[in-house]
Amino acid sequence: MEDMRALVAVVEEGSLAHAAARLHLTQPAITRRIQRLEEDLQAVLLDREQRPSKPTRDGLRAYRECVSILRASDQLREVVGGRIETELRIGISYALADRFVSPLFNRSRAISPDLMLEFTSERSGALREMLAQQRLDAAIVLLEDHQRPDPREHPIAIGTEGVRITAGRGMDVPAAGSLADYAAFPWIINPDGCGYRKTLDRRLRELGIPMTVAASVWGLPLQLQLIAEGAGIGLIPQSIALSERWRDRVAVPAVDDFAPTLDVWLVRAGHLGGLSAAVEGLAEIVAEELRASSDAPSPIPA
Repeated sequence: MEDMRALVAVVEEGSLAHAAARLHLTQPAITRRIQRLEEDLQAVLLDREQRPSKPTRDGLRAYRECVSILRASDQLREVVGGRIETELRIGISYALADRFVSPLFNRSRAISPDLMLEFTSERSGALREMLAQQRLDAAIVLLEDHQRPDPREHPIAIGTEGVRITAGRGMDVPAAGSLADYAAFPWIINPDGCGYRKTLDRRLRELGIPMTVAASVWGLPLQLQLIAEGAGIGLIPQSIALSERWRDRVAVPAVDDFAPTLDVWLVRAGHLGGLSAAVEGLAEIVAEELRASSDAPSPIPA
């Protein structure tokens, strides 16, 4: 079993050194385990002429089977030994935290009454690094539509999140227009590193228009409060801007050339044992929330 874990770690981490760090072993120990597995299977599992070593075709076949065997082994221990894992370390993108932490926390009890969620909110890139370092079990992240997670992150596509330009009700902004008509207003927006902001930055550069930032802050409630008070305009998930809480205080103009969406993914560790079903359940909760957003009312002009 430990030899199989070594192979899985090498394939998923991409190198012997990273696999050794993941399993808290020395690199020679990892090498010995791979060699022993090759002897047992009578097959070459790693192409050692490449640097770092890459799995051969037989190595990839063995990897897939090892993943299944190890997962079955974890499940067997839980069933026979009565071991129940209850703590799940989950990360969530800053841009999604305000919207999803509450429903995830509240509805997780339906998945498992004993499930305890430990949330970490960070930028999507930082969360993926934490996952690779085994500091998280899973993370809900945002990626631009041309990006996909690494297969070693065991990704689950959840849905898309649409964001819209949002202004305070008392602001003198056009009820409809193009992005250029709104670009000169000061912006209330997430700091650098946010997917929303990256999308806006790229479009403004294409238009040759600089961005004037009135406030660079994380947290949708604070951003919406500043926008409602007329401090600037922002990029807010449409479902939140049009919610009953905010629809009387902010407006969503009809911008004909800028209605960005970002892809929402759940990425996870390879071996979660009994927590695998819980992670899939949390992904479905987020997917349901996103589907509900698609039924949100049409944008309301100022």
